[in-house]
Amino acid sequence: MSVRLDDYGLDLSALATELLSLEELPSSATLINDYLFDVRAWRELPQPELAEALRGNALAVLAAIELTAASAHLRRHEDEDSAWMPRFRYPYLLRRMTLSRCSMEREMLLDFFDNSIMFCDSDWDMLRFIHRVIRWAERFAHLQPGDPREFTRLNLQHEFARVIVEPPLDGLQGFIMDIMELLGIRVVEFDPRIPEEEHRNWVRQQLEIDPRKSRSRSGKLEFHEAGGTDNSIYVVRTMGGVDGYEVRGTMGEDLALIIDIGESEIPATLTMFIEEHIVNVINRRTEIKAELLENSMRLRWYDSNMTADDLGRTIHTCIKEEFVLSVVAVNMIFDPLRISSLRGSILGYKEQRRLEMRRRDPEKLPFIVCNACRSYAPHAFCVVSVDRPPCCGRSYDELASLAQLTHGMDQSTIARGICIDRRKGQYMGANKAARRHSEGHVTHINLHGLREHPHPTTAIPQCIAYYMDEFDVICIVSSDYEGRTPDGKTFGTLLERVAGRQLPGYLGIGEDYIHSQSFLINEGGLSRVAWMNSALKRRLGLRLENLATELECVNLQEFREFLATWSK
Repeated sequence: MSVRLDDYGLDLSALATELLSLEELPSSATLINDYLFDVRAWRELPQPELAEALRGNALAVLAAIELTAASAHLRRHEDEDSAWMPRFRYPYLLRRMTLSRCSMEREMLLDFFDNSIMFCDSDWDMLRFIHRVIRWAERFAHLQPGDPREFTRLNLQHEFARVIVEPPLDGLQGFIMDIMELLGIRVVEFDPRIPEEEHRNWVRQQLEIDPRKSRSRSGKLEFHEAGGTDNSIYVVRTMGGVDGYEVRGTMGEDLALIIDIGESEIPATLTMFIEEHIVNVINRRTEIKAELLENSMRLRWYDSNMTADDLGRTIHTCIKEEFVLSVVAVNMIFDPLRISSLRGSILGYKEQRRLEMRRRDPEKLPFIVCNACRSYAPHAFCVVSVDRPPCCGRSYDELASLAQLTHGMDQSTIARGICIDRRKGQYMGANKAARRHSEGHVTHINLHGLREHPHPTTAIPQCIAYYMDEFDVICIVSSDYEGRTPDGKTFGTLLERVAGRQLPGYLGIGEDYIHSQSFLINEGGLSRVAWMNSALKRRLGLRLENLATELECVNLQEFREFLATWSK
């Protein structure tokens, strides 16, 4: 696609004059000049030559508009990192960014996109959207300044940004929209003749949105429920059985949902996390709402005509669709006496399963690579082991279940390969996966290192650990801490620095990893940690008196005195 500037009626001579008349160039909100095309040096040209140079380069025109007419608007609405990063902090917000310039109802679009959609209220909001896409590419895809071809490749390959636009677009609006297409941003035209009742289906079809991801309004209806009582029970076992479903008893409040899978090669330890995932599967694939309680599952539904047999068939079908399992035996028991007689054996099975988890040898289990965060970060990945869970708080067994037993492509199993350094946690298999998933940006990772080749951090870590050079110690901050560390850092400023990057001295970690025997073992482990926020220390159950919190140290002087006391 090419952009013919003569087609838009732009006054390039006036634009050149306005660019030359600037007394001072903007010091911020100049991402187009910084990353796509820098027109600032052209201000040395005479006005006629500058106007002619603009006529021959559409990106230069866009960059000149950024510095002149759009400058005040862009600076006024510039996203600070403190406002930018929260868009990527929670999995349910990890969606593509969308710009809407059409007559569709805004509330309806918000049902799909939540905080990921931006509405176009002026011509300059289109440039704001380009700014957001550049910011994404720089933060999470390693975009370098002055590389518009790489920016276009990223947009075409990963399609993170989309625009819904309603013709006609003339003049400046048409120019900016065509530039977006030239840069690989997908533009979808909305036909206002589409009936309003068809708008939802149109958006789902054009933007490939799963209809189950929009917010349900069925909560206003009367619901029916089963399970969740003290007598109810829920378990997934590797006990074999006959593929299908069976319902016993008359539907009531008590429910025993026993799911037996017949794959003998599946470790019993994985069934604990299959139990959790089945709840998500039911909620995502069916009209039934499932809630996992301590030892039972509560089911709710709004169709008054749904029978117990329908429940069993629906649950069996969605599990078979989600998991790669040849045998799934779904047993639904509503008889309270029968449920009571089964509780003891089922609780015993769960306890035995927990014991097996504690006994297993991490070195005998494969690595799992998870790239679920690629929905916003093309090069994001996590290499996960039993003793090194991902920074988002998920577990090895959950990701192993998804990798081995589902059709999804976000998780996969890889061989550990030759161990290069056991203490650092460096393996050939992990290095190979890092190069592949980061397109060569990350070549080596030490799973238990902080200062040398640490694991890259995504935008959703539970905690961030960093090395404090002055005192030769490690500090850890959790995402729920709103205060400052002794050296003035906050979780937000740390996240801005490390998210989407491999940065020596900084590392996103999960809370469970802190309890691991391998926790930063190459750096001295937990004994090297000298400060963490008090809420995290309390959650972890750490009673170490030589581990300071904000209750003991609020600045460097107090921290220095605290360390001096414990070093004696």
